[in-house]
Amino acid sequence: MKPIATFCLKPSDTLLRALEVIDQAGEGIAFMCDEPGRMLGTVTDGDVRRALLKGASLNDAVEPFAKKKFSSVSTSASRPEVLDLMQARQLHQIPILDDAGRLEGLHLLHEVIGATPKPNWAVIMAGGKGTRLGDLTKNMPKPMLKVAGRPIIE
Repeated sequence: MKPIATFCLKPSDTLLRALEVIDQAGEGIAFMCDEPGRMLGTVTDGDVRRALLKGASLNDAVEPFAKKKFSSVSTSASRPEVLDLMQARQLHQIPILDDAGRLEGLHLLHEVIGATPKPNWAVIMAGGKGTRLGDLTKNMPKPMLKVAGRPIIE
């Protein structure tokens, strides 16, 4: 994921700048933060679209259109807690805030539900002459034999 500063806006930034940050960060959301980095609100491309439909200009400040009531989690939130909150509120992103309300990170739904990499190693024992497999290994090594349409070694 990109550095969290990539997602940040100042309250005085324009709606156009909000769209630029949302586009640059690539996760469909930006965060309005004060100078110490405390999170004040969220802004999505939908928020900008609704502002424009109500007559706002791209040069207007983003602050009046940011959502001040937002869901967040602490730095100590577990993966199941984050996933439960995302499912309950139908969210794709949840900001991570420290005890002072400063933006520390971002949980993304596609990362939370994705496979967790595991540092497992596997050893495929494929030695021997292949006599028990008979004709199957006559012209093909055991590691290349297909199981469920894929070579064993794969």
